[in-house]
Amino acid sequence: MTLLECRQVRKAYGGLVAVDDVDLRIRAGEILGVLGPNGAGKSTLLNIVAGSVRPTAGQVLIDGVDCTGLQPHRVADRGVRRTFQVAAVYPRLTVMENLLVGLPARRGESLLSVVGSGRRWRSQEPADLRNARLLLAKFGLGQKEDLYGEELSGGERRLVEIMRATMAPLRLLLLDEPMAGVNPRMMGVIEDYIAELASRGIGIMMIEHRMESVDRICHSVTVMAQGAVIASGKFEDVRRADAVVGAYIAG
Repeated sequence: MTLLECRQVRKAYGGLVAVDDVDLRIRAGEILGVLGPNGAGKSTLLNIVAGSVRPTAGQVLIDGVDCTGLQPHRVADRGVRRTFQVAAVYPRLTVMENLLVGLPARRGESLLSVVGSGRRWRSQEPADLRNARLLLAKFGLGQKEDLYGEELSGGERRLVEIMRATMAPLRLLLLDEPMAGVNPRMMGVIEDYIAELASRGIGIMMIEHRMESVDRICHSVTVMAQGAVIASGKFEDVRRADAVVGAYIAG
């Protein structure tokens, strides 16, 4: 089943074309790696899917429904979550609070206000706390739930950001360089978790420069250069394509 389909998606800023008529599909349970040199348009494409950038032309369909130009919170309502190039944790919230912020707000309240003062998160639904603690224990962070986000290592921040994205119902996960600044041991932990999410039927779009990680977990890849798709297919085939080699050499 196709979870995400981009049809001739284009984004131009005046005379600069950042995304040039891109077609892309992600199926349930598929990890798609989006590759390309800096400035290829990868993050702009992800931002279009997430709703933070409105395309100049084309369509974005999620579960077959046209979501082109929807606001980010409306896209999130359809089960789409994202991470950022720089791991986005709240530095003055605890690890537990950072996870609970990922839950949908209940009527009449803002989760950020609920978790942001003292330890009011302890009044959260027991199931929410249990799920958060299970995630923390799974990745060896069970003793760090009361640490502030700013006290975590780069890899731990990245993992907390990804875990937070999975606290709410999830259909499609958009990862922007999840391995950036992560040491090899933590990279393996994150890879395993991404693969586990895919095994549950979650579709994943992953922008990544760490080719060894792409090779290990991505089912297929799409390579972009100067805003356009220049190759798609299995990583082992695409990496040797003349157009792909030339794009990376040209930078």
